Amino acid sequence: MKSVPKDPEIDQLLHRLDLDARGWQYVDNWDADMCAVGIGARTDPRLRAYVSTWRQPPDRYFFSCEVPTGEQRDECETVLEGEASSYEALLTVLVRHLEQS
Repeated sequence: MKSVPKDPEIDQLLHRLDLDARGWQYVDNWDADMCAVGIGARTDPRLRAYVSTWRQPPDRYFFSCEVPTGEQRDECETVLEGEASSYEALLTVLVRHLEQS
């Protein structure tokens, strides 16, 4: 699943999210950022969310949701970003964004 080791909080988050069970993809375009991860939709990995734990208290996350605007991998636009105050709040954001039809 992962190509590089990440911060333990990110590893724990990925374990809790269980990407395979949800049909989501690990699409980390931020390998150098140990406190962040990219998660893509099963239908299109360019429909993705960036989640970061950097400088966040435990169980709090910064997120940025992106949608594709063209054919290339980097042709995306941020449509929503903010801070989730809990795992459950983050999960709600991810489900709404990554499972849109």
